This record gives sequence, C-alpha cells and structure tokens, in this order.
Amino acid sequence: MKAGARIRFRGVTWQVVALSRQDIHLVGPDGGGQAVPAGHLFADPGFTVIGAEAPQATPQ
Repeated sequence: MKAGARIRFRGVTWQVVALSRQDIHLVGPDGGGQAVPAGHLFADPGFTVIGAEAPQATPQ
C-alpha cells in the first residue's frame, strides 16, 4: 500500500495520504482525516485495497 491508494475500512472508502512508522493517514469522503495504527487497519474484517488484484490460485 502507498500514498494515493484507495481503501475500504469500517465500511467507508478512504484515500491513503501518508504512511508513517506505525500509522496510516487517511482522508474520508467528507474530507475529514484520521491516523490509524497499521495493525488496527489490517485487522478490520472489511479492509480491502480498492483496485488491487486478487491473488491468483496456485495450480495443483
């Protein structure tokens, strides 16, 4: 993930504006922002990077 990415977190679409040591800085659709600890973000069951390719199945 990098600055400029769009993600889904807590049922809302956010844009990643900056990455710091432990936090991901986000801006929401209303223009409000927040910094979220990376572990908290990745633990959210609805977290996804919008537009990211889905992993391909490995042939057996």
